[in-house]
Amino acid sequence: MGWVREKSSHDPLAERCNWFEDFEDKGKHYQLEPGTYSMEDLRRFGQMKGWCPYFVSRAAIYTANIVVFSYHYMLDPKIAELVSKNLTSKACIIFDEAHNIDNVCIDSMSILITRRTLDRAKDNILSIDKRVQDLRAKDERKLKEEYNR
Repeated sequence: MGWVREKSSHDPLAERCNWFEDFEDKGKHYQLEPGTYSMEDLRRFGQMKGWCPYFVSRAAIYTANIVVFSYHYMLDPKIAELVSKNLTSKACIIFDEAHNIDNVCIDSMSILITRRTLDRAKDNILSIDKRVQDLRAKDERKLKEEYNR
């Protein structure tokens, strides 16, 4: 939302999301009453307050004791950076739809190496090796010159 705010600071006619702005102004640090909340509950709560339901739910998980969400929120680095980084250390995470999580983990740690990639890696290693050999020879010559003085 930063670029929208930046734009609106220069252009008073630029549209801003009132739901988000109200959440930022009044709801960002609001503590929900202890209880169990579904996504629908959080959506209704956000609508009732005039706050963005998405950001209400994101803020709610930071103080939750138990969070049920898709494993994608923890395993995808881009999503995890946004959603999971501020969870409390004592939060219990329950993965929904985790029946194929093992395959996803295996896939995320697997890479495809092509022949071209191997050839380029070999060329790079040979280039580095040549550079190291040249530096060693140069250092050896300098050392001999110093010794012979």
